[in-house]
Amino acid sequence: MSSVANEGLQYACRKCRHRLFSEANIEKHEPGNGQQDFQYHKRGGRPEITCSVYFVGQMDWMGLGGEEQSTEGKLSCPKCSARVGSYTWFGDQCSCGYWCTPSFQIPKSRVDEVEQQPIANIRYVSVPRKVDPVIPPAP
Repeated sequence: MSSVANEGLQYACRKCRHRLFSEANIEKHEPGNGQQDFQYHKRGGRPEITCSVYFVGQMDWMGLGGEEQSTEGKLSCPKCSARVGSYTWFGDQCSCGYWCTPSFQIPKSRVDEVEQQPIANIRYVSVPRKVDPVIPPAP
């Protein structure tokens, strides 16, 4: 299991913006043959093969460390409980045709890309406080 790295591009829940994983957690893969790899579908191929999900390794926030776990299920955001993806221990196929086992997949439509700001670029602005005049009590 891994945790979210603090550098590079990060991905956050689209609903609450909680950081779920980073670019380092994504499992890179070579695109398959697209629609030709889906033998049970009789559709024509697309000119450009694109992946619609991110495959990531098992992470701490997924809560899959218990002994009573099923072979497949849904992944929820640890902060807002919104559904962010799914997992299958026996694997799943990407939209490009690649087969990933085990599969922890998060659709690109469920997360936002968040660019990590270097600390040197963060500026703190001090705002003067409004001070109420002190009125002495009447004698």
